[in-house]
Parts: sequence; C-alpha cells; structure tokens
Amino acid sequence: MQERLTERVAEGRPFDRKAAEERLASALAAKADGDFERVRAETEEAYYLTARSVPGEVRAVWHRPKEKSEAEVERTVTRFRDAGFGVLLIEVNYEGFANAQKCVHDYLPIRPAYADGFDVVDAFIRVGHKHGMEIHAWFEDFFFGVADVGCPMAEMHPEWMARRRDGGLLHDAYDTFYFLNPALPEVRSLLLGLCRELLDNYDFDGLQLDYIRYPVGRGLDRSAGFEEQTKALFLRDTGIRLDDVSDENSPEWETFTRWRADKVTDFVRSVHALVQDYRAAGRKILLSTAVFGDPVEAIRLKCQDWRFWVRQRWLDAIYPMAYLNSAEDVGREVAYMVREYGEAPNISGISPMYNGLPVIESTRQVEACRAAGAAGVAFFATHNCTDEQLEKLKIGVFRE
Repeated sequence: MQERLTERVAEGRPFDRKAAEERLASALAAKADGDFERVRAETEEAYYLTARSVPGEVRAVWHRPKEKSEAEVERTVTRFRDAGFGVLLIEVNYEGFANAQKCVHDYLPIRPAYADGFDVVDAFIRVGHKHGMEIHAWFEDFFFGVADVGCPMAEMHPEWMARRRDGGLLHDAYDTFYFLNPALPEVRSLLLGLCRELLDNYDFDGLQLDYIRYPVGRGLDRSAGFEEQTKALFLRDTGIRLDDVSDENSPEWETFTRWRADKVTDFVRSVHALVQDYRAAGRKILLSTAVFGDPVEAIRLKCQDWRFWVRQRWLDAIYPMAYLNSAEDVGREVAYMVREYGEAPNISGISPMYNGLPVIESTRQVEACRAAGAAGVAFFATHNCTDEQLEKLKIGVFRE
C-alpha cells in the first residue's frame, strides 16, 4: 500500500493524500492491536484512495430502463455521471419487446410498462446529452423472446425463427430463449431496417449490437440451424445435406458452423455499411459489438466470428464480456484480446456486482483491464451497481 501511495504522490495528480495516509496509519495501529478486521477495512479504504485515475478512458455501463418519468431518468443519469461514467448503453429492445416508442411494430410491440406513451429512450438521450454523457443504443439482434413472456415474432412469423433438430424453438442454457434465424436474408434485412429506424428517429452517439450470434450450440441435437429453408441454402452453397451429418466433430459440421458464422458476419457487414452512410452525411455514430471473450469458442459455440469483424476494421470498439470472478482471470483474457486483436479498442465488459463479488473487486477488475491494455471498461449492469460501489469508484479509479 505504501508503494501505491508513493506512486500517486510522484505522479502529481489529484488524490486525497491526507485521507490515504490516515487510513494507512490506522491500519498499522489496528495491526498492533491485533484487530485484523479493522486492518482489512482500513487497508481497503486506502486501496481505493491510492488508485490511479485515468482521464480519457471509456467508462460505460449497460442500462435496462425502468424509469417512468423524466425526473427518474434524471436521477439515473446523474447518479452514474457523478460516479465517473461517460457512456450509458440504453437497451432499446428486450425479450421481443421495444423500449423505444419510435421503433414499434406488430412483431416488436412496446413493452407494457411503456404503453402509456412515455418515450424513455428519447428522455435518456435528451437528459444524457444535457449532462455530457454519450448515449448508445444497446440493440439485441437475433435474440427475440423468452418462454415465460412469449414471442410475438414467433407467433406472427414462425418461418423466421431458429429451430433445433427436433423442430423446437427454445434455445440457450435453460432452453428459454427464442432466436431469429440469421441464415435468412429476410431476417437480416428486417434487423438492418430496425437499426436504421433507431438511428433515424433518435440522436444516438453509438449503436451496439448484442446477441450478434446464434444460440449457444450444445451438440447436434441442441444447436440451431435445422430449419428447412436453412438446410436448402446450405445444400445449395456447399453440396452437403445437413440431415446426413451425424457427428459434431466431423468436417461437415465444421463447415456448417463456419457457414452459419458467415451469415452473422453478413449482417455485421451491412450494419457497418449503414453506419458509414450516416457518417458520410456528417453524423458521428460509433459502432460496437458485445462479444464472447474467447474468439475460438465464440465461433464454435455461437457462430460469432468477431475476429474477422475487428480485422476488417468495421468496429469502433468491441465490448468483450469478461464476466469472470477473478481480476487476474479478467486481466489475462483482456490482455490476450488486446494483444491479438487490437485493431479495435477493447472496452472490457465486467460484472463484479452482478456476480455478487465484494465491492473492492470492482476496483481490482478495472485496474486489471487497464494493465491489460484496455481502452476502458463497461459494467454490467446499472441495476447491480450499489451506492457503495459507485462511491468507491468515484473516490478511486474514476476520480478524474
């Protein structure tokens, strides 16, 4: 701890030196008294106070809106701005329902909580910009419903849904998610239209693509892509009959995995082109994706080839979901991505409070991401952030 204090003094940047020295002195006195719980508490406080703050880094947080008035939006924005955050990623659709009043369709109805007409998305943009925060659209792509809520899209367009080998519609870890079928050009076109609608109707600073993938594959019987239309397209493109593939370790299954990943990539390519059109017209919009941390497993399990997107320089940033419990593990994963795929800035997604970790892990994980070369961090998510956590960020790693 003394070394951290010495480093901060040498840097000459603002921090509460007196308070840090008092905490360290108190910790030493507690050690002499054998009061080790107080030693821990005082040392942790000194740890926050002697953290390095890095002006200019990206500090983002994902937000699932629940606010019902502009006053509530104001409270949320100022709470996170005052804690040092500069970017709010506002969820514009979730579970097959829209949060954005200006992006509503029969297959994407407004969330019942906003049936009164309050445009929470517009309010966040207006209030956020007033307070100097960037507001990005957090857009969930192929994930389009959950079992216990229902899926209007599946009811209206069952032919557009991703299906398992047995014809089932439900996917991912607990078989509760509905996904659209990325292999279909009409699905990709529909989602591209929704992106255009969001950018036309709202003054977003950025667009983030989430669930930009297939459902998690768990063997032949628990993977998506067995729709009749998909099998016909795959046969046309490769000459392989999917119904004849019986081994997930076979070259044919590997070809199918790569083929599906290419369909997701086709969509990312089209969104990149869309954003370029807006830029050519003079509008500044940042494009990012939330991605699976391990790029090899991202393709194998989710048909998500984010390595290719990065190397094509389609993205202004990637937000890898390094949702790990150990700061050391977070640092290793982020360092690998920065080292191997540094063409796009790495805004490391971390979730210490979502994972129920001690408050100090928020600071430790931020420091680990910085040491690994990340351009910033993104916390998942606002509803997990406690006042204590935000206060410790504010006096420490987000001090400036």
